Amino acid sequence: MFLTFSGTTLASLPVLQVSPKVSFDGKVKKQIEEQLPAVCSFSNCTYVLLSLLNSLGYEAEVKGDKVIVVKSVLVKRVKIEGLPSAVSSLRKTVKLLLLGKPFSEDALENVKQLLLLNLRTAGYRDSNVRFKVVSQPDGYTVEIYVSAGLPFIVEKVVVDSPARYKKELLSAFKQLVGKRLDASVVKDLVDKLEEEYIKQGYFNAYISYSCSVVSQKSGKKLVILKIKFVPGKRYRIEFKGNEHFPPDKLKPLVTFYEAKSVDEFEIERSKERIKNFYEDNGFPFVKVESVLRREKDFVVVEFKIDEGKQVVVKRVVPKNYQEFFKSLMGKPFSRSKVESAVAKMRRFFKEKGFLDVKVSYVVLPSGVLKVKVDKGKRYYLISVKVWGDFLNCSSLKNLKLPIVYTEDVLNNIMDRIKNCYKKAGFSGTEVIVNKRFVNGKSKTFVLLSIYVFPGEKREFGFVIVEGLERTGLKWIRKLIVIHPGEIYKEDSIINQYSKLANTRLFSMVSINDYPVDGVVNEVISLREGSLLHAKGFVGYGTDSGYVMNGFLSSTSPFGLGIKYFLFGNYRQKEGYDAVFKMNKPAFPFERYDTSYSIVKKEQIFESFTTDKIFYRFALEREASKVMFQSFGIEIARESIKDTTIHEKNESVKRTLFYFQRYDKRDNVKNPKRGYLIQLFTSFAGRFLGGNTDYWLVDEKALKLFPINEKIVVALREGAGLIQPIRGSYVPVQDRFFLGGAESVRGYKYGTISPTDSNGNYVGGEAYGLFSCEVRYNFTQTIQGAVFYDSGKVFRKGGDFSFGNWYSSVGVGFRYITPVGPLRIDYGYKLKEVLGQGKGRFHISFGFPF
Repeated sequence: MFLTFSGTTLASLPVLQVSPKVSFDGKVKKQIEEQLPAVCSFSNCTYVLLSLLNSLGYEAEVKGDKVIVVKSVLVKRVKIEGLPSAVSSLRKTVKLLLLGKPFSEDALENVKQLLLLNLRTAGYRDSNVRFKVVSQPDGYTVEIYVSAGLPFIVEKVVVDSPARYKKELLSAFKQLVGKRLDASVVKDLVDKLEEEYIKQGYFNAYISYSCSVVSQKSGKKLVILKIKFVPGKRYRIEFKGNEHFPPDKLKPLVTFYEAKSVDEFEIERSKERIKNFYEDNGFPFVKVESVLRREKDFVVVEFKIDEGKQVVVKRVVPKNYQEFFKSLMGKPFSRSKVESAVAKMRRFFKEKGFLDVKVSYVVLPSGVLKVKVDKGKRYYLISVKVWGDFLNCSSLKNLKLPIVYTEDVLNNIMDRIKNCYKKAGFSGTEVIVNKRFVNGKSKTFVLLSIYVFPGEKREFGFVIVEGLERTGLKWIRKLIVIHPGEIYKEDSIINQYSKLANTRLFSMVSINDYPVDGVVNEVISLREGSLLHAKGFVGYGTDSGYVMNGFLSSTSPFGLGIKYFLFGNYRQKEGYDAVFKMNKPAFPFERYDTSYSIVKKEQIFESFTTDKIFYRFALEREASKVMFQSFGIEIARESIKDTTIHEKNESVKRTLFYFQRYDKRDNVKNPKRGYLIQLFTSFAGRFLGGNTDYWLVDEKALKLFPINEKIVVALREGAGLIQPIRGSYVPVQDRFFLGGAESVRGYKYGTISPTDSNGNYVGGEAYGLFSCEVRYNFTQTIQGAVFYDSGKVFRKGGDFSFGNWYSSVGVGFRYITPVGPLRIDYGYKLKEVLGQGKGRFHISFGFPF
């Protein structure tokens, strides 16, 4: 550590000073000065401050009541000269390794070895690297001088191998002649050839290469590349006695391919894998032997398989254990599944206190599975004594002895003690247990002696935020939830990291602990998100026509800790929307984010077109890891056109809304298990003003059931109700419509709806929706699906019923991209709609639910 004392540490508040020659972050200095009184109130703050400065990369000394920063030990500048263009990408890597890090000889040595390794691999075999280090008060300057030497150029390729292989090898390596000797390229060629020879049966083939300099001219060294190939024996794999499984099924079990060799060890491994495969597929009595024999050009490795009788599990004896094996009944015997069930039995009995339980089994050719259980003695906990627990965290008063003893009982006691001490600031608490067992006639008694070593109590010292360039610290102070003097807890660090990472303001969040003298200084390093980030796509959908999507975001451009979004979505047949949104994390309350949005939107329905512009103010929060909540107010001006619907063409609406999402899916982009529940409620008009009054409730739920690794069943249900208040009305554009790629496939967008006397689709005040989809993952990116959708929109809420719904069945194809699936679905109508045909293709983006 770079700690220098030239005076004595005083109990009074120290003064932080920075030498004029040292470049010191003014934002960090201000934070230290603000936090000094708090840190000095519970610690030797001079020593804690010196430790913090050291961890930030500065040397400091104490003079009287002053702590003076005299030097930076960080690398501030890196210069690289002489690096060939072939390895120019290393510049960025070297700077990442050195810049902003404390200077050390070890770091320089690592950089040197990195450069030399890559230079020599790239054909600069005589390269050299030297450093010039300049130490200044404001940091180190590291100058790196690379002497690459002359590049090695392949003039000729020479092959040392049996004659029959020379032509092929020369052909493979002749592409290197006249080029720089790049070891990575040579290695790729060698690996490719080895794979080819393995396919031909040369499992013990060996290819090596070397080079020798023959001349030097025109600023380069000419070399001969020597390739040596030892093919070894050629092997052929055969199977005998495999009546139920073809060779193509058994060959992948042979280990020669992955080991790239054939020897006694690999033969035994292969026999074991073949045996395990048979035992897992209904043949528990299989025997596998191997024979090697020499033929003209091959050594034949023959695996002789005596499959034995195929067994289907029909019965388990005794019957009282059948529950553990119920998933195996009526299916071919599988040793791994039986072993898994046996392990489950052992856990069951151990949880009941039979710690020495032994479970064995025998399978008979008749399909009977005989299970034998030797429970042994039951364990009872009769005594627990605790030493060193000065906080009384063990809470043994609630432990009514004797009780059945299991490992969980002990673990619960230990976890309770550790967690209790952690909450009190003793993060390094150790709990040691001594067990004594006393054998009774039919029971085993357990006596526990527990020793608690609390260790050192810790508190948070300085909490410093660094790395902010545009954003002012005062605008994100509510995001900092750990403070000097608070009890140090690991949970607090995790909470702090999550709080910062979830804001989307930062592209990097790092929190480092620096313990000293019972205090832990925290340095929070942040990297702000992009000042400008853009993306978009162009596509085509059958319901939507041509689709264009654009997204623009900016992080804290004015230094206020606000995320700005601008995104638009144009759909040729369905309209467009343009959204400007601002999001301010932890404002005005620590647990809530504030968002303000302006939305311009056009929607093209079958019977009308609507234009909307609305302004939305919302408070949002992540209530837990799985629950998101949002509530606020929305002011909108809406109009309808291109229609013969006899309703008001314009309306002004003021709405209070609440949205809640509970998401327990395992993955957002391609979920395979879990569930999602969404609820949206709103109230428009009345005391809020506007010329429409109604309330709305809309809920949706999704449940995913994995059948196996490839098949997932997805169920979706939805229901909504919108009701006018005291004789008011619900504008047509706010009513419910179904049909299209996201609801009941097979029907055109918005055409599942009540109609007026002119045949216009006018929406309804209630709807119901149900879908079932079976998804099959052919690969990680290719997915097929079969589905059933059903739904109906009702003119009035009181009309809701489960009869005569619009339904469709169909098939789908999905290509999974990093941002979600490209989807093609075909839905076949089970209830016809005049003028729409029997079915409909839908090309769209994202899962339907």
